[in-house]
Amino acid sequence: MKVKNSMNNNIYKKKTLKVEAFKLEKNLIFPSWFIKNRQIEKISFNSAEFIEVKIRTYLGYETARQGDYIIKENNYIHACPGAIFKERYKKVEE
Repeated sequence: MKVKNSMNNNIYKKKTLKVEAFKLEKNLIFPSWFIKNRQIEKISFNSAEFIEVKIRTYLGYETARQGDYIIKENNYIHACPGAIFKERYKKVEE
């Protein structure tokens, strides 16, 4: 077996695409794409200060808590912690 010396052949760049998202927080008016989505299993309001959403994904269930972001990417919804969202996504100015 020959091993080819390929320094840059295994480097990939994450595709840039636009996603819809919102920050999960109290007193929120949910976007229609979120409310109509069948992946949403349960929305819980545990107190006036706390909200969480259970989302069905192809890997199982995710729970988004207050301060997390809910992302719609290619008609697929998933949760993302707020700190990670701020690192990976930038608001698109129209």
